[in-house]
Amino acid sequence: MEEKILYSEKIFHNRSAAQSIFKMLPIVDLRSEKEWLLGHIPKSVNIPILNNYEREKIGTLYKEHGKIDAVSSGLNIFSEKCVEFLKKIDVILSFSKSYNKKILIYCWRGGLRSKLVYIFLSSCGYEPYLLYGGYKSYRSFVLSHLDKLAARNFLVLHGLTGVGKTEFLNSLNKNKQATLDFEKLAGHRGSAFGDFGLEGQAVSQQNFENNLVQNFINIGEEKLIFVEFEGVIGPVALPEKLRKKLKNSPMIYLEREKKDRVARLVKSYCLGWNSNKEKLFLSRLKWLQKKISKSELKFLIEKIKKKEFAPVVDLLLSSHYDRVYLKSLRKYSHQNLTTLNLTENYSTSLNAVIKSCAEQTKII
Repeated sequence: MEEKILYSEKIFHNRSAAQSIFKMLPIVDLRSEKEWLLGHIPKSVNIPILNNYEREKIGTLYKEHGKIDAVSSGLNIFSEKCVEFLKKIDVILSFSKSYNKKILIYCWRGGLRSKLVYIFLSSCGYEPYLLYGGYKSYRSFVLSHLDKLAARNFLVLHGLTGVGKTEFLNSLNKNKQATLDFEKLAGHRGSAFGDFGLEGQAVSQQNFENNLVQNFINIGEEKLIFVEFEGVIGPVALPEKLRKKLKNSPMIYLEREKKDRVARLVKSYCLGWNSNKEKLFLSRLKWLQKKISKSELKFLIEKIKKKEFAPVVDLLLSSHYDRVYLKSLRKYSHQNLTTLNLTENYSTSLNAVIKSCAEQTKII
């Protein structure tokens, strides 16, 4: 049986190719749940042929008794779940817009797990494709494109917490400017309370990088990319080369009156407030104990228990976050192209940035 093989560098290398694959060919990750959570191809679906416990059991068997016993045991485990496996495959195919039995499968290195499933699916009338080198080869593809991303040119939005950098970034995107939203990809805003008001599972470093590269590929060949000034974003971090590039890129400083920043932050972070979020907030507040005084800590606890959010946000900005950001702003002030006040005229500021982008593109 001649295997049908696809290569990461060919099917994901540009926007049209990747969109075609995602639209026409469902992608199934055959690895264990733990492996999948650590990192997977965007939009892939996890159907493990060995779950976490089974994979560990087979691994121990391999070490103690050798490859033959381990493979035999793995085949027995899969044989008991093959009917259920096919039902899950059919569910995935039912959502496919291609209306056929084509499917892309991969494991860690394109080895025994994916080849076993390839033979099984082929014998059942499906048309599977193997990803050459498995997830390992895909990660090599991602890492090479992260280097390409770091070589691109950026305009970096900088400003105090609550100024609305992310909203401004989204407005630029709607005006057909190339943007990368690091915080959206991370599922986190970067502070001790950066996941408040956001829903969803924490993103792993690998998945952050995988989705970052896919978004980068979708941008195409635009010369300038708008981003926010970031480094570590909650549980993930920008790759070192990209971080260094942003630190040396031209910047646009956004500002907004403090009362407006406070109102915006209350709206964003206190969405769906309940007793669980209050408990989590108080536990996170301990992370800042060395940054604020005892009297300030007492004030914050009293106000949060009364659900008086505005004075809490105001104090946290004054005592900690504004101080940190102002230090950073002074450090990179020589890279600042212009300063825009978003309180006064948002539309004018947006047009000014788009104009600045056009001017920077001419320079490049």
